[in-house]
Parts: sequence; structure tokens; C-alpha cells
Amino acid sequence: MVERSDIERFVEGGAQAINAGDWDAYGALFAPDVVIRSPGAPEGTVGREARVQFGRAFAAAFPDARVEPIRAFSERDLVCIEVRFRVTHDGPIVSPGGEIPATGRVVEFPYCIVARFKDGEVVEMDEYFDQLAMMRQLGVV
Repeated sequence: MVERSDIERFVEGGAQAINAGDWDAYGALFAPDVVIRSPGAPEGTVGREARVQFGRAFAAAFPDARVEPIRAFSERDLVCIEVRFRVTHDGPIVSPGGEIPATGRVVEFPYCIVARFKDGEVVEMDEYFDQLAMMRQLGVV
């Protein structure tokens, strides 16, 4: 069972860390061997440092990134979180199809995370967002 304090730390603490660019605090939310699957890496990435590097790359492309938690709920060892990102594309995005240069456009999109906790840390995470909608807002498709 996930403790309420773990949920709050992950939702609120994660948003604060991302918004402040505090990558040490962000990394501390994850187990050292966390497995994360996302639209950009459906096969998954492993490790806290890989997740921090993902966050840093996102922040380089969207330096004004703001995360607004909308809702969260849990069942057993799982937590589901919905957040809203509002970002300006001021840096390149590295993608499997090549680099996307900065467009200067503001994009806003919902983002959903399903995280499995063990001993107060995220050990597995799946994240979902509509990449096509984001790319349309950026004007690249």
C-alpha cells in the first residue's frame, strides 16, 4: 500500500523539483534501478540517472516548463497522476526522427503517469502524453 505521504512527495515534490530545475530532488523520487517506459522510449529506460537525464533534456528544450498537478489516486502499490505541462519550445528536441529546432511556440498538454512504489520510491513508471498533439502545437506536423 502506498503511503499518502509518498503520494504527496511524488506529486507535489516532483512538480516543485521540475519547476525549480532541482534535479537532485527529482532524482531522489526514484529507485536507483527504476524502469520507465514513455512515448519517447517505449522499450524503457533503466536507472535513476537515466530519468534525471531525460528531465534535463526536456528542460533544455523547454526551459520555462511548469508542471501543474491536477489529480492523483492510488491503489495498492500504484499511483496514477495527471498533470498539465505548459512550456515554450526554446531549445532543440532530440527525437528518434532527428533533432527538432526550437520553434518559440507555447504548448500545453496533459500528461499521465502510472507509478509503482516500493519502500517509498518509484520502482517502475509508465507515462503517457499525446505526442502528435504536442507536435501539432509546435507546428512541426
